[in-house]
Amino acid sequence: MSPFAGAPSTTERPEFAVKAILAGCHLDIDRARRDIVREDGFQAEMESITCRLMQVAERLENAAGALDQVLALAVGPVSISLAADAIAREADHRIKNNLQSVISLLRQQAQQAKTAAVQDALIVASARVEAMAQLHAALHDAASGSRGAAQALDLSQYLGRLCTALGQALGVDGTHRKLNVQVEPQSFPSASAQMLGLMVTELVSNALLHAFPTGAPGTVSVTGSRRADGSYLLCIEDNGKGLPSGFDLRLRPSGFGLRMACMMADQLRAKLAAERGAGTRFTLALPATIQA
Repeated sequence: MSPFAGAPSTTERPEFAVKAILAGCHLDIDRARRDIVREDGFQAEMESITCRLMQVAERLENAAGALDQVLALAVGPVSISLAADAIAREADHRIKNNLQSVISLLRQQAQQAKTAAVQDALIVASARVEAMAQLHAALHDAASGSRGAAQALDLSQYLGRLCTALGQALGVDGTHRKLNVQVEPQSFPSASAQMLGLMVTELVSNALLHAFPTGAPGTVSVTGSRRADGSYLLCIEDNGKGLPSGFDLRLRPSGFGLRMACMMADQLRAKLAAERGAGTRFTLALPATIQA
């Protein structure tokens, strides 16, 4: 779906367009919040929530484009400054607060879950929303002090702050359980960085939740490096118990998170592979053509 679907006509005043887009974003998150507390169709609801939050991220880019129109049409430096500050404050306040409230609600629901399966599903859902929250923060920081929207993000900074948040949510203490991140700086278009963030969220969350026996120590590593041919290799690996016997990523994975990761790899024209050994290693080879 295009991020401009349902957007106000460009003939309308752009500041009203921004408000309408943000209102739609607010509505998407409110619907997701209501879905979270439903007890029936749990797995379907989690998939619906994830898709809805991806739409929220698309609306963020749309809002940033409308903000650029406001700045271009404003008259005089004072009007430009006031328009930019007012809309940026409204966007940050509404989006950040709503995303954080959804994360908090998901984590509270996880603490009250009656089964481990439901608890894990809620924890992963909160991690997905965390990826959206960190994307919003990264886009805001990248655009700070400049006119218009951030067109690219540094993958090193984005994944660093994302993994820090995931580690805190998933019980990484730096001693018993570790999450190491060593990603070389590389700019990617914001839409591509969004998909990479969600893929890393799925694979890191899955490793921290399932790779290690209960109470056993373990380490998950996220690394990224440029290769001689201009491509970029992203790896997520752990030293846990390894993939189940007969696991084949080429077949349709049963879990929603892995299905989504495979789908996004296809959209990026990247190659996702899984290796069994002393643990599990997922590699994503990203073509040079998608780098900013």
